[in-house]
Amino acid sequence: QAGDIDMVEGGHPKIGHDGDPIFNVAIATNVSEKLPAFYEDYLGSIVDVSQLDCMVDKARALGYRNLGFILDRGYFSKDNIAYMDGNRFSFIIMMKGRKSLVSSIVLSVKGGFENKRSDYIWEYSVSGTTVEEKLYEGDGKARFFHVFYSAYNNAKERQDLELKLRKLSCELDHLLGKDCSDLKLGKFEEFYHLEFSKEGKKRILVMYSEKADKIEALIELFGYFCIISSDRMTARDALLLYKSRDSSEKLFAADKTFLGSKAERVQSEASLRSKLFIEFLALIIRSRFYACISDHVHATRTRRNYLNVVSVITELEKIELIRIGDGVYRLDHAITARQKEILSIFGMSDDDMKAECRSISKQLVTIDAGDIK
Repeated sequence: QAGDIDMVEGGHPKIGHDGDPIFNVAIATNVSEKLPAFYEDYLGSIVDVSQLDCMVDKARALGYRNLGFILDRGYFSKDNIAYMDGNRFSFIIMMKGRKSLVSSIVLSVKGGFENKRSDYIWEYSVSGTTVEEKLYEGDGKARFFHVFYSAYNNAKERQDLELKLRKLSCELDHLLGKDCSDLKLGKFEEFYHLEFSKEGKKRILVMYSEKADKIEALIELFGYFCIISSDRMTARDALLLYKSRDSSEKLFAADKTFLGSKAERVQSEASLRSKLFIEFLALIIRSRFYACISDHVHATRTRRNYLNVVSVITELEKIELIRIGDGVYRLDHAITARQKEILSIFGMSDDDMKAECRSISKQLVTIDAGDIK
């Protein structure tokens, strides 16, 4: 129900069906300052990979220099790589270890770094190393492939595969001796050799066996992933830089949930653009909360369950001023140890909070007295 919003067009929504009416919003985050830099809205029919060069041009027009981009896999294309190279922009792109582009590199370094303490990255419980290679045939520049290994991901991916194979084998057991002429067997043929007997136009499944070589090749790559960077850096720096995009992802998720932009509930172009602008300002404030909390966690190497934006705001909302018989506003209760810790994250002490409360109290008393114009 888009009303008079012209930018709503049939697109590719993550929830729904292709062709559903949507509009797109992109948010660029300044990683060094951990703040939203700018945003843009564009037509729903435009895919992200096509919009990148326009976003780069807007960043330059806004005065940003020495730009680097942290990109999803969906942005990977030779044209985008060439465009960023031509504008002397650096980039970082994530790739799964099983992708043909990086699998050979993963296998070349496998077994040489996974158990070395010097290659362990404690923040994300992975090990990493770096290899210098070309990104694609004909690439004019050397790129840096940062290969990582996660024991947790290895175990999870192996378990998922075994469960999938067990399910497929059960389905094949039920198909033995039956006509499979009209069935799509691609999901089975990926992992199994299928043997049939022909009875007229019928194809009867008589036997199946695992493609052991293919399955073992997959298992060899479980737990590995790769980050490709255009600039020379260590594996740890590349991972921390890529993970810094989490702030942008969390901001975008917060925009959809806490700020209500999952459904804008407006029916005019002017109202939509106004609401997007206000949401962007709110994201800047929220990002400051996230950045301070994240820096504290990295500095102390401790992540308490209440050190997230939602819990922090909830905890600080418990600090209340109340007015009793004398008309003076006072703190309702003492500041707790948890609240003191949270305040310290933002460079404040409980004395600072008490002083701020006294200042607010004086202003409220003045307002109540009717002395303010």
